[in-house]
Amino acid sequence: MKRILIIPIIVLCGVLILAVLSFYDANNKFDQTNLSYYGINGKEFYHKINATGLDCKIEPNNNLKNGDVVSLDCCDNLTGLFRFSRDFTIEGLFSDEFDSSEFLRLISSKISNGTAYAKTDDRGIHLLVLSNDNSNYSSTIYDNLYFTDDMLYQVSDIGDRSSYSTTIVPTVILSDIRQEHLEDYLKIYLDDGYEKIGL
Repeated sequence: MKRILIIPIIVLCGVLILAVLSFYDANNKFDQTNLSYYGINGKEFYHKINATGLDCKIEPNNNLKNGDVVSLDCCDNLTGLFRFSRDFTIEGLFSDEFDSSEFLRLISSKISNGTAYAKTDDRGIHLLVLSNDNSNYSSTIYDNLYFTDDMLYQVSDIGDRSSYSTTIVPTVILSDIRQEHLEDYLKIYLDDGYEKIGL
């Protein structure tokens, strides 16, 4: 009778040891799991979870804004029995709101000697700066602008981080706009959705 009980006890101990080892292994993997992300505040959000041996997801995962808290939930991909969770506060997403004081501060050097107009579309902020020098007008356009709290970026593809540049270059420069043509020139951009902005 004692021999019959020894075998199940050995098997049960082996299962418990395996469970403890599996939990310890999954917990170590979770501790090494990283979440990286980028995107546009309240709009696009791209994330990457660097996890080995775990099935992970974040909730919520869309329409996220700076300051939102997301939960990283993971479980071991072998049994699914061991679950782990950690919260992250979202920070550093781009903004594309041209009427914010932060954007105006970041572009102040570009518009200091002119009048500025801007619009936002799915490629970021488009900025038009009109400058006047003795009734001779010039126009400088900057496309695909985004910003964070302290930095202005020009981005050709929001999904490709290698295209993010802090060197802001004009897309179009037009000089020698005559006074009599200025109103018609400006109307083209106003009709396209540009709005006057200023400090």
